[in-house]
Amino acid sequence: MLTAFLAPATAACTSAQAGSAEPAATASVVVVSGAPSALPATTWSSPTPTPTPTPTPTPTPTNATGSASGGWTSALIEVGSPGIPSPTGDLTAVPTGGRICFESTGTAGPAPCGDLAAGDEPVFAVYSPDGDRLLVVAGPDDQARAVYVLDTADGGVRVVGPAGITADATSPARWSLSSVAWATDGSAVVLVPHTDGDTGPMLSADLGSGAVTEMLRIPADLANGRPSIWPTRHGTAVVGTVGADLQTVWWAEPGAAELRAIGRFDQPGGSVVLAAADPLGRSVLVCPRNSDGRLGATIGIAVQTGESGRILSDSGSCAGAVFSPDGQYAAMTARLDSGYVLIVVDLAAGRRVLTVPMPVTEPSAPPYLTWLGDTVVISDVSGEWASRSLVVRLR
Repeated sequence: MLTAFLAPATAACTSAQAGSAEPAATASVVVVSGAPSALPATTWSSPTPTPTPTPTPTPTPTNATGSASGGWTSALIEVGSPGIPSPTGDLTAVPTGGRICFESTGTAGPAPCGDLAAGDEPVFAVYSPDGDRLLVVAGPDDQARAVYVLDTADGGVRVVGPAGITADATSPARWSLSSVAWATDGSAVVLVPHTDGDTGPMLSADLGSGAVTEMLRIPADLANGRPSIWPTRHGTAVVGTVGADLQTVWWAEPGAAELRAIGRFDQPGGSVVLAAADPLGRSVLVCPRNSDGRLGATIGIAVQTGESGRILSDSGSCAGAVFSPDGQYAAMTARLDSGYVLIVVDLAAGRRVLTVPMPVTEPSAPPYLTWLGDTVVISDVSGEWASRSLVVRLR
């Protein structure tokens, strides 16, 4: 979904790949207990699962590309600088008209800048998982968007068009675009354009080769419904945000001919918010939205089985969430009886390893989180915090 500039939560990618030992490729839903709390009756339905092959975990490198070290006992919270914070918290992108400059926190001197085409105003921006690039959607209207990839080191600009990736930012190719996201390893951009047919493509633009290829086709109602998309290494979670069906959580399997439903919120008039997806493609975190607009507690869905359950037994919050690069941990902002906190969970052990009080109140919309190394960046998408972001250094 293309949301307002600086509010990329519903179309953002997961954290950068990396990690220590990977968990098994299959997983059930882990309920992380806090204070004893009875789980309410669920209005979720779990479709009969379609047998799918178990994905083989891809070996990941060590801490050089940002894996979480674990063993944290404390955290340092910093107020983020104005602008769009990078996953490291040490860089911020500052848009000024059709120019975007990358400023290092606490560092003086000229900042590298990238120029968009004349008249193009950014409407969406999100960093790659490793923070090396910024994905920007800009343009005069919904029917004529340009997709830019800016290098944070030198401000170099590339343009993602329907026919491929070029370096021509002066006359960029245009899209009628419904959604965009980073691939989980940052090697490609995933796009869903509007379609006039019965189905539309989900596309992958490879930054290495410059080629744009079709991943699969999805129903037109969903392709045109500004879907939230969350790519993982073994598939993509998809939830419609506009149109007739806003209640189903879909899964796009690599090589599959069509989407597979993995869960549904059955309340009449309700909808679903896509919160996060495990980078290994094992589970998806979502929040139900009641017909009156209220968000319910965070629900986990196991991709292969459709098993679902409430994640935090002592919180009714729709949590802003992100998985660590290796999928071993999850970080969630949630409201507890003690206040608004960041909770770090060891998913393999099913236990909380760290609870960090937040110096802000719970916003009306869940924040957008990134995770790189031992840094979690929490970005407000509601406009309700005095500071636009918080940088949490896990120690």
